[in-house]
Amino acid sequence: MADKVKELLEANSLVPRDRIRIKQSTLCRMLDVTSQTIKDLLASDPDFPRPIKQGIARQSALYFDYDEIVEWHENLNKARYFFQIELVFHGI
Repeated sequence: MADKVKELLEANSLVPRDRIRIKQSTLCRMLDVTSQTIKDLLASDPDFPRPIKQGIARQSALYFDYDEIVEWHENLNKARYFFQIELVFHGI
């Protein structure tokens, strides 16, 4: 019975085990921003990756998926690049 429950939990896991998770403090260092900036991004940017809660307690640690952060950052840079090209073509 316990093996069956464990199997179901692993099969329905929201985060694959091979994904790299990083703490919010690590994310802040990576992006060179404050924790308040991360909170602001979570509130204002619908494309910013949502945190993953480690447990069910209110004070459980929050982690972010590394690949999702990298993808978000790459998309942000692409958007800036295309915006700059558009400005050049329009002579602004």
